[in-house]
Amino acid sequence: MFKFGFYSLYRYQEFKILNKVNSSASNLFIYNKDQEKINKLNLIIDKNLKNLILKLKYKKIDFIFLIYEGKNVIHSSGVGINKSIDRFFYKFQKNNYSVIGPTFTNPSYRKRGFYKLALNIQIFHIINQHNINDIFISTKRSNRIMNSFEVNNLKEFSSGLEISIFNKFFVNIVYKKKFHLNLFFNDKLILKFG
Repeated sequence: MFKFGFYSLYRYQEFKILNKVNSSASNLFIYNKDQEKINKLNLIIDKNLKNLILKLKYKKIDFIFLIYEGKNVIHSSGVGINKSIDRFFYKFQKNNYSVIGPTFTNPSYRKRGFYKLALNIQIFHIINQHNINDIFISTKRSNRIMNSFEVNNLKEFSSGLEISIFNKFFVNIVYKKKFHLNLFFNDKLILKFG
């Protein structure tokens, strides 16, 4: 079975200084050594957060970012430094870089600005705590304006195509300004071109 998906690839641009936004909801960065913090919060753990916890445990991402209110997880994201589980950015460049994703916002909290807030806080953290300005994220191609990206200085720089074959083999192609082709078997890179 073949599946195709078209994606927009975004990169953080330093057109203006990004100021950290404040919110009444709580947020937390969880690194591998901090995983017990999730248990102490007694959060309702959704499928996405469960997946992120496993990826953090096996060092596929460097930290998890959470926005939560009481026991409810509003937003969760995984972030990689010089690595990515997003196949479009797998070993993407030699210079230090960071990739935000996967991301998930609880449907009960959507259209209330939490995704925009989450991106803002994460970009601020990556720049100030890790001294990295090359920040990337991908999203499925859409006709709607990506306001959360625009206000956080994330500009579309390229496009991507992902082809899934039996949900085991993945071909990821970055095209437009640069061309890259990566072939994966599950999460293992088996061919890189470009």
